[in-house]
Amino acid sequence: MTGKQQNFKTIFALVSLGLIALVCISAGQWQLKRAEHRDNIALLNQEASDSAPININNDNDANQKPWFNAKATGVWLHSYTIFLENRNHKGQPGYWVVTPLQLAPGYAIAVLRGWVARTISTTPKGNDPSVSPELIQKITSDTSTHIVEGKLIPRIPRALELWSWSADQSQSDIKSKLKGQNEVVPTLQNLDIKEYELATGIKLYPLVLQQSSDDHILTQEWPDPSSGADTNRGYALQWFSFSAIAIAAWLYTAISVIKKNYYKNMEPTTKNSKQHMNLAQHQSNKSRVSPLILLGIITLAPILLALLAYYLPSLGLAPSDKTNYGHLINPQRDMPDDKSLPLTDLNDQPFDLASLKGRWLLVTTDSASCPEECVRKLFILRNSHASQGKNVERLARIWFVTDDEKIDPQILEAYKGTNILRANPNQLAKFLTTETISDDEDGLQSIKKPMWIIDPLGHLMMEFPPDADPIKVRDDIRKLLKNSRIG
Repeated sequence: MTGKQQNFKTIFALVSLGLIALVCISAGQWQLKRAEHRDNIALLNQEASDSAPININNDNDANQKPWFNAKATGVWLHSYTIFLENRNHKGQPGYWVVTPLQLAPGYAIAVLRGWVARTISTTPKGNDPSVSPELIQKITSDTSTHIVEGKLIPRIPRALELWSWSADQSQSDIKSKLKGQNEVVPTLQNLDIKEYELATGIKLYPLVLQQSSDDHILTQEWPDPSSGADTNRGYALQWFSFSAIAIAAWLYTAISVIKKNYYKNMEPTTKNSKQHMNLAQHQSNKSRVSPLILLGIITLAPILLALLAYYLPSLGLAPSDKTNYGHLINPQRDMPDDKSLPLTDLNDQPFDLASLKGRWLLVTTDSASCPEECVRKLFILRNSHASQGKNVERLARIWFVTDDEKIDPQILEAYKGTNILRANPNQLAKFLTTETISDDEDGLQSIKKPMWIIDPLGHLMMEFPPDADPIKVRDDIRKLLKNSRIG
């Protein structure tokens, strides 16, 4: 091999390794930005869910607050309904249904109404979705005025596409498929709001309303956009590891070339020619063995690290045995019967706690006045419940009220869906704490700060601290639902 060929290969290797390192670093940084974006969405969700719903009307374009609760009143413009295909729910293929809700003449908001299953036995005709004609009729025939509640989102989540069209082509594609022109319900893979607005000729509110209010036809269970941040961080670690390997290979190649040129340029004299030849031979042998040594180190490094983590735990290399944020209660305590813990609802009717068995119960307790720390606990449990996506039906929330005072109507409205039960604080404390509570002691003092989880079998199994991190509480609940087959 000539010197020029050798130099070309060396330069090519260095440039390639450098580019690989840069690409891997860029990919890792992108994954970290994605993780930060998801964390920001989670924080916005936490903040927004505690706010009163925004009323969307025909003159509040400026009131754009993504991830905030909202409600809109209007009539469906069924002639512009679109089915978005390849949207699965609990493993079943189906469609998302999008329809504009007219707020005023010429002005509407795009509503992501819900999910409908794809009927495999139905043969689609033209652009019609694979949904029974009877169900399509139900979806697209209601002309009454509706109050639609939900959450404002920046755009309709996209499904994977292997290609994309220009904006003009997309507008033309939507126009050619709309029901008003072809008398069929069009199906698309993805839908951009700006393209939708231009295709329909109707001014649309800049955000999309993701419907949460049940319409008894479609399913309103949406993916959590804030989940997956830890996955992104895992991908980032992988990309940075690849870049580290590329950088190590680049340094090795560069140092080898420098050494080779150094020894090659040495001018041997007669006196030291034999010594120079021996040194050159030694470097040649070394250059052959070094790649094998490097490969062996890379191969053995994970094994050595694993051994160090196992035999020397003080180094902190081993992952913590504890992956949960909340404190696991050991031994678990059984749910009391209605004699040990008599309960009543807000209508003073007896309530049997055992009726909630079969679901994971998120529990808090406080007085009816519900001070700031009480509102915070209700807020955390409500948002943790609402963010569980398809598992939301496996959960229920309980607020044990420890007195007979009246509850603020605003709190009742804000935390609708919570089972609000009145209980004697001393009897309740015997179930929720391990402390010995005397009959004349105010049991509320020992139970008003934490939050708890009761499993579907009726066992009190986890307690969260008074100043709990909302995101960590949510993640603990998600882990329980993911790893458990009960409830």
